[in-house]
Amino acid sequence: MYEFVTVKTKDDHLHIRLKPAVKDELKIVADARGMTMSGLVYSLIVKTIRDEKNLEPELFTTQKIPVLKQKGIIYLTPSNKSAIF
Repeated sequence: MYEFVTVKTKDDHLHIRLKPAVKDELKIVADARGMTMSGLVYSLIVKTIRDEKNLEPELFTTQKIPVLKQKGIIYLTPSNKSAIF
């Protein structure tokens, strides 16, 4: 059986399924570090992204990020912020 954990930030929510034992162990680690579970998960996500940017920076400069606008989707590339309509 899985439990759902919701990580809430000001900008977005991330829902993940965890087995109860994993959730309990995550809580132990978070408490040991003086953090909340969502703070610990957030720090792990940020660290993973930073590590990947160091390993493969081109992945982040060529990846297109969709941004919704009123009349369609505009794709922004992080490297030059150019738009494709």
